[in-house]
Amino acid sequence: MKKRILATVLATGCCLSAAFSFSGCDLFSNTAADYEKWSASIAETALLSNVNIKKHETPFQGNTQISQGSGMIFHTETIEGEVYYYALTNNHVIHEKITSLGSSYAVYAYDCFDNVYTSSVVYADAAYDLAVISFSQGTDVEGNPILLNVANIAESNPSGATPVAAVGNPEGRHNSSTFGKTIRYETVSVTGVTAAESNVAFPALVHSAFTLSGSSGCAVIDEKLEIVGVHYACGYDQDGEFVEGYAVPALKIREFLLAAEEKKGIELGV
Repeated sequence: MKKRILATVLATGCCLSAAFSFSGCDLFSNTAADYEKWSASIAETALLSNVNIKKHETPFQGNTQISQGSGMIFHTETIEGEVYYYALTNNHVIHEKITSLGSSYAVYAYDCFDNVYTSSVVYADAAYDLAVISFSQGTDVEGNPILLNVANIAESNPSGATPVAAVGNPEGRHNSSTFGKTIRYETVSVTGVTAAESNVAFPALVHSAFTLSGSSGCAVIDEKLEIVGVHYACGYDQDGEFVEGYAVPALKIREFLLAAEEKKGIELGV
């Protein structure tokens, strides 16, 4: 079976594409996950870490172009009494494409309650297709702080056939979770964007949790609700049916964050 790999940014986002051979796998073979309990844990905890990310770019005297993806909060800190949240997403989700004179660029994060936050890009690297954005804690209509959850990043890469869930915002729909398993690790070639947007050269974590456009940057989590991957592309067959997803694995996430800490002189809880 031939398949093509597409980045999963919605609206004006890019498409990464490639084709290569693939041998299929059973979706839930050799797994013993308690999906009812796991689903409840995701609803109660993991979704409080999920954010929908929208990038607005406006060329000079042109119309605003909006693209969106997903992300997950992994760190928080308090600076001079103000709480800040930090979320992981893909570089190609927030990459600034329009840089002409007079153009504008902004990134917004929407939490699971649909509150919107103006965000800053802290660090990004196309070699990992990862980015960190930050935003300050909001308040509800009564002035109370909006409490969001901070997810942990796994300390090791998952083995094969590990049950996983993709938690994100496919096609702009908030707070979606789909289940699958890890399949293998494989280096994939992608086309359709510049190397400045996505230039991953290491083996991706291949998983079977169903994803759609808008899932770029979504967290791939295990049963402990730890981030084991950040999803960045999907494989589809010749009929346009989902085959598998591709994620930056946990150890590469940690490697990226350590580089961010060193180059930016910040602490990100790694």
